[in-house]
Amino acid sequence: MIERTALSEEFVHFNQSTLFLHYGIHQSEPVIRAKLALAEPDGFLAVRDRGIVAGAVSRRLTMTVRPGRTLPATGLGEIAVLPSHRRRGLLRELMRAHQRTSAEAGHAFTVLNASEGGIYGRFGYAPVTTDSVWTLDPRTAAIPRTAPCEVELLDAAAARTALPPAFDAYQRATPAELAREPAWWRTRFDCPEAVGAPADQHCVLARGKQADGAATGYALWRRPAPWSQETGPAPVIVDEFIAPDHTTTQALLAFFTGLDLCDRVEFRRRPLTAPLHWRFADPRSMRLTGATDRLWVRLLDVPAVSMACLTGLDAPLTLRVHDANGPADGAWDIEPGPYGPARTAADLGPEVVDLGAPYGPGCAKSRRGAADLELEAGDLGAAYGPGCAKSRRGAADLELEAGDLGAAYGPSCAKSRRGTADLELEAGDLAAVLLAGTDVPRLMAAGRLVEHTSGSALRLARALAGTGAPHCSTVF
Repeated sequence: MIERTALSEEFVHFNQSTLFLHYGIHQSEPVIRAKLALAEPDGFLAVRDRGIVAGAVSRRLTMTVRPGRTLPATGLGEIAVLPSHRRRGLLRELMRAHQRTSAEAGHAFTVLNASEGGIYGRFGYAPVTTDSVWTLDPRTAAIPRTAPCEVELLDAAAARTALPPAFDAYQRATPAELAREPAWWRTRFDCPEAVGAPADQHCVLARGKQADGAATGYALWRRPAPWSQETGPAPVIVDEFIAPDHTTTQALLAFFTGLDLCDRVEFRRRPLTAPLHWRFADPRSMRLTGATDRLWVRLLDVPAVSMACLTGLDAPLTLRVHDANGPADGAWDIEPGPYGPARTAADLGPEVVDLGAPYGPGCAKSRRGAADLELEAGDLGAAYGPGCAKSRRGAADLELEAGDLGAAYGPSCAKSRRGTADLELEAGDLAAVLLAGTDVPRLMAAGRLVEHTSGSALRLARALAGTGAPHCSTVF
């Protein structure tokens, strides 16, 4: 019988003992309490047999699925079953209870970090993000230092203020990244071990040269071993590198190439496809030295995720999704919006947007002496489009929720009424491809995506084109 309760002394001791029993990790009781305080108030799942013998912790999260688009998710962690109670189906019952309550709460996903890859696939999870380690030799690396961006070292007090808004901008633009609430940031600075962060990190901040001097990115780094005359230069470890644009990336990389008494710089937990090495005159000065999967995602709400991710769909598509006893199981009809693909500059990237510019009208700051017409900015839009303002009428013509208003102009997704599916795949693979953890050609080459209607795989790939690489740097 699964119990869902608030945090208790018994659960604190269970979590502390199982961390040491299964992983050899000893965390102090204050660290355990700080970590568990980030969970939902009633997010502690437990199975008892004269005490807790199996347990897990759930936490409400917000995850980016496309630049500017987020959906609610539930994180599951601290999953443990005592060795004396294995092979009794307790893990399966924990997972089912968690997925059921998450779906009932309206969450689109449940996510976790998998200690073993063979365990969670059978519960519908699939890896979406991959963390990589890139090692830089600063003695041979050369990088242009012309980026219009300044860097500065921050103390802990200044970092508390500067880092959260810089990360928020990065999170909203990065698929699979998780939002960090104020409570997470307080824990990060007061008890870094509770969120998987090393203590005694340095912070370097990048600022744009705009008038407001706002932070555009940052890096958290440390020297794990001291320099000495006997051992010579030591490595530098970069644990977090947040750079949402080219100029910020260039400025931060230039900072690390200029460090003294350093024989190598390890950039950890980087997206596997991040092309940092191409920024150097010699790309071999930065090498890939490690990679592992990080965030595993389980799809719960097919319509919500499809409508958020498939705004580029240009023709109807029917998916047959296999999800044994799960909410994603069945055939799903996905229809494009009434006005065709809804693509934005964030979806397509600047190169694609600029491609259309030579074939449309031009607009720039005037070089002429006099204007032909004069009006307010708001009036310019109103003259050429529909007007919208707070109503002065007595009654409404239509009534709906704000989210439903936007849904009417984007793609739709519902249980299928068609006789056959265009594509067939597992629920985990659907989550991975929608979040850009893999792509359509790779799934087809691996035999994990079956095409029943010729051209439908290309249609899905076209709808997902231009999606940035997913990355999750947030520990939960």
